[in-house]
Amino acid sequence: MGNLPAVELWFDKVEIKPNEVVYLGTFNLSAITVNAQAGVLQNVFSLGLTALTALTGNYNYYPTYAMVDQSEKVRAQVREKYPQYADRMVTRLPEAILVPEDFAGACRNAYARKPDGSMPTPEEAEAKLDGEMDKAVAASIARYSAAHPEFKKDTAPAPAPKPATPP
Repeated sequence: MGNLPAVELWFDKVEIKPNEVVYLGTFNLSAITVNAQAGVLQNVFSLGLTALTALTGNYNYYPTYAMVDQSEKVRAQVREKYPQYADRMVTRLPEAILVPEDFAGACRNAYARKPDGSMPTPEEAEAKLDGEMDKAVAASIARYSAAHPEFKKDTAPAPAPKPATPP
């Protein structure tokens, strides 16, 4: 059991008609850890930040979600218990609105060198991270909306998900 922050923001709706047997995919959770992103660990201060994170338990990670197609495995399981439904089952994965790579890029941008070549302090990077996450959400939504003109923007997620703390 656990809290899945902002999971409802990640996927578009899926239509299921009456009497359909629909497999929506197998839910997959992964996390983008701020100080583990390529480019962040190369920063001198982030090496200290990594040690500090381990000592204090102060983790900044952003959960990302995906629906993975394991329909053949699931069909076999359905066939064992409910054989009458196995051949009727259709796979209809919900499309992802948000893109994990955008979130990883936000982490790298927040911890990037300043224009003068100096490294940001951890406080400066943390202050920049929320804005970068908001940009990541906006970029994902814009890309999804462009590819799916029928997507209703009023149902789109507004703020970026906030970091979670592991259990």
